Amino acid sequence: MGSIRVAKYSDGVDNSKSATDPTTFDAIVVGSGIAGGWAAKELCDKGLKTLVLERGRNVEHIKDYPTANLAPWQLPHRGQLTRKVVEQNPVMSVIAAEDVQHFFVKDAAVRELALQAYFSSEIGLTRALRYSITPGRYDACVPLQPGQPVWD
Repeated sequence: MGSIRVAKYSDGVDNSKSATDPTTFDAIVVGSGIAGGWAAKELCDKGLKTLVLERGRNVEHIKDYPTANLAPWQLPHRGQLTRKVVEQNPVMSVIAAEDVQHFFVKDAAVRELALQAYFSSEIGLTRALRYSITPGRYDACVPLQPGQPVWD
């Protein structure tokens, strides 16, 4: 897993109190994919000071497109994904081919993030996880009853 980095921010029209504070923004967009990039563009066009956060690696034009000018027969698997890649990444394999698979998050990473998000959510904490008695004093921010599902 990588760390989150600030991809960019754009100052819009000076129409907010945040214009003088470099750490305050009118809008924060998480992810610079097609939807996040477009949302950031629209917000900037409307004059909002916008911060875009991106977890993925920094993609440099030309340098990070190693397969852009290759014909399918120049790729190791003629543009097709291997059986192993398809079995390990059933979701990604529907939308990616050999030449662009390096831009996609692998399915295993997505599963791990989904599980992490679920078990740290209120639903995961209250419905799936089990209570375990911890010796000593426990001051919870949410009242707990013995036997109630909680984060262990």
